[in-house]
Amino acid sequence: LALGSVLDDADAILDAWYPGMQGGNAVADVLFGNYNPAGRAAVTSYASTSDLPAPGAMNPYAGNGSKGLTYRFFNGKPQYPFGYGLSYTTFSYSDLVLNDTKPKACDVV
Repeated sequence: LALGSVLDDADAILDAWYPGMQGGNAVADVLFGNYNPAGRAAVTSYASTSDLPAPGAMNPYAGNGSKGLTYRFFNGKPQYPFGYGLSYTTFSYSDLVLNDTKPKACDVV
């Protein structure tokens, strides 16, 4: 996904990929201030398609010198990296405690 010069003309971007049957209502709730949009980017956005390898040069599978078709192959700075996002509220975590001192992979803590 390359946003390019669209960013120069936009005050905000509301990204609603595959929003489902209630997607229109969800977007309306955000636009009218009834909901705090705290989502994060599900994909990496690039400034230009020239930041990406040519379609014929893309290898969808990691290995043999290829890192695959993910953001991991990109050495530059993406426009918006995976997980990027804003919120209109503040929050903090405090006094966090684990219920297990030595959790194993996939354990719920």
